[in-house]
Amino acid sequence: MKFSVGTLLLFISLSSGVFAQGFRPDLRSWNAVTLLKAKVSSFSLVSTKPERDVIYYSNLARLDGKLFIKTILMPYLEAKGDTNPNDPYISSLIADLNRLPRLKPLRSSPLLTKMAKDYAISSGKAGIIGHSNFDQRFSSLYRSGRTVGENCSYRQENALDAVIELLIDDGQEDLGHRHNILSPVFTRAAVSVAPHRDYDNVWVMEFIGQ
Repeated sequence: MKFSVGTLLLFISLSSGVFAQGFRPDLRSWNAVTLLKAKVSSFSLVSTKPERDVIYYSNLARLDGKLFIKTILMPYLEAKGDTNPNDPYISSLIADLNRLPRLKPLRSSPLLTKMAKDYAISSGKAGIIGHSNFDQRFSSLYRSGRTVGENCSYRQENALDAVIELLIDDGQEDLGHRHNILSPVFTRAAVSVAPHRDYDNVWVMEFIGQ
C-alpha cells in the first residue's frame, strides 16, 4: 500500500493479553542470507534485543510473506489455538502476505530509536493511550515532507506477540498497523517497550520513509 509524501499514520492497539506462551518459531527453512538481511544493527546503548526483534520479525514478513505464513504465522496461531479459517482478519493477513512482493527490510535508526524510547517512557508513566504530541515530536521530519508513521501496542508479552498482533490487526477496519509494517514506503523503523501505568506495557514503533 503506497502513501503520499508527508502522510501521518498513527495507530494504537489494545490487546486482550492472550499469548502463544513459550512459542519459538522454527526458522530452519529460511535462507541464511535472508535471515541476515532481516537483522538490525545493535545500538546497545539505546535498544534491547526484544525491541530489535520486533523489526527482525517484521522484516521476515516483508522479505518473504509466504514463508512467514508457513514457518511463523500458522505455527504461532496453532500454538495459541486460534486457527479459525473464517476469521476475517487472519484470512486477510494470509491473503496480503501471499501477494506481498519482496520488500526491502526496514533498517534501524539511532534517531528513531531515541524518539521511540522517549515516548514509550513518557506515555507509559503518564498512562497515555495513543499519539500525544506527535506533531511536536516529529516536527522536523514531518515538516520536511517525509512519510512518517507510528504504531502503539499495549499488553504484549514479547516481540513476536507484538508483531503478530499488529499484523492481524483484529478490530482495526483500516488495518493501519499491518499497512505500516508492510508498506514499501517505509525504509527505517525503531521500537521501544516500557512499563505502562494502566496497560502493563507499551510498545512504540516508529517509521519513516525517504
